[in-house]
Amino acid sequence: MGARIGKRLEFLMKVLAAAEPLSLQVHPSRDQAEEGYLREQASGVPLGSSHRNYKDAHAKSEMIVALRDGFEALCGFRPLVQVDSLLGEIAERVPDRSPVDRWRAVVVDEGLEAAVTWLLSGEPMVERVLHGLRIALVEPPSGLAAMKTVIERYPSDSGAALSLMLNHVVLAAGEALWLAAGTPHAYLSGVGIELVGPSDNVLRGGLTAKHVDVPELLSVLQHKAGPPAFLVPEPEGAYVKAYMPASHPSGRDIDFWLREVTGDAQIRTSGPAIILVLDGEFRIIFGDEVETVRRGESVFCPDAGTVAFGGSGRSFIAAT
Repeated sequence: MGARIGKRLEFLMKVLAAAEPLSLQVHPSRDQAEEGYLREQASGVPLGSSHRNYKDAHAKSEMIVALRDGFEALCGFRPLVQVDSLLGEIAERVPDRSPVDRWRAVVVDEGLEAAVTWLLSGEPMVERVLHGLRIALVEPPSGLAAMKTVIERYPSDSGAALSLMLNHVVLAAGEALWLAAGTPHAYLSGVGIELVGPSDNVLRGGLTAKHVDVPELLSVLQHKAGPPAFLVPEPEGAYVKAYMPASHPSGRDIDFWLREVTGDAQIRTSGPAIILVLDGEFRIIFGDEVETVRRGESVFCPDAGTVAFGGSGRSFIAAT
């Protein structure tokens, strides 16, 4: 089942274990990736350069499914009324409230895009904002405990201030987020399965020592405020749950999917599939091939077809 197929997979699947906050980032759409890749190729930026934004011409929309309770993430911008309220609480906790009041005024009077641009501008006032956050979050107000960890880990990073403007989500096991192109996000802690488009294109906004290209980030970032995009699994019989990005309005053109299988089942794929067993043992039948897959093992099915699962436990299959 693990033969080479000689063509590009339409997805990347990985188990992600975050012990501390990972970088704040966004991913481009297909059109943005194609344009950016061709632009950097034409300008002669080496593919291996640390300053390269577009390593390929593909989109990298993604989903994350929590494998354990308590997976913490930041995703998408909070409604601006919430941001205004939080900044008001923070302003009351600092000796010099003028930098936070300036931030608050930009949010209220000029809007989300202006506030993001200002925070990433490198202005001296933003350094004073970060100083205020370090003071205010020693004993954080309700709803900002996660931000204490972020500001402690990245005390001089403007991305730490930007993170406060994002929705903070704590997922239970089996809950999932859908992160469309342009959605700002950062994983703070926990274990999950990440399924993404076949790309290494990342525009970082902070919480990292890696390259941050602010103008390019701002051109890709979706400046939309609202609740996070949860991806609700669809039951398919007694032992299968399907996580389908195409079920979300912003994922209608996404072909890849993830299914959790806990018992006997048959899954039809339209392309290559990756199967990962997390608990128990499964007898996997694909075409004329049969393989027993145990906890911690994976198997690759190189062609479209029907994959039969026999056994019990917890496994995931990713495919198109």
